[in-house]
Amino acid sequence: MSTTTDQTGSLNAALAHTEHLLKVDPKLAAEQAREILKSAPACPPALLLLAAAHRLSGDLTRALQLIAPLIDAPPTWTAAHFEYALALAGVGRGDEAIQALRQTVKLKPDHLEAWRVLGDHLTATGDNKAADAAYTCHVRCSKRNRGIQAIGICAR
Repeated sequence: MSTTTDQTGSLNAALAHTEHLLKVDPKLAAEQAREILKSAPACPPALLLLAAAHRLSGDLTRALQLIAPLIDAPPTWTAAHFEYALALAGVGRGDEAIQALRQTVKLKPDHLEAWRVLGDHLTATGDNKAADAAYTCHVRCSKRNRGIQAIGICAR
């Protein structure tokens, strides 16, 4: 195995470990992400994980600072748009969160969690018709993920 492959494998393993840590200890995940960034500066997946760790630890301002540049590079990175939406929602910027969620599902129409969160936000704004449509997409995506063919408004 070449050194480049070893480094890529090590980076992928470190990123996977950081992602796991997000679920159990976001502060430790932030430390791990910072360590990755020492050896791979400006690594977008590490920056995304660091932003998520800050959001989950309650430092929403720092999370937004880290994630905002990632939604444009590349602009089709669904995970960045979704994390951005969660951070925006966390600081009470609901309308912007809705736009980021809409961009998330535009990029990935079967993003189960984004449809649910979008439905929640639309419900909070009183847009029940749009919320119902988002929840319907959530259910359809859930069925699709279980292998049941779903058609309709969600594939737009």
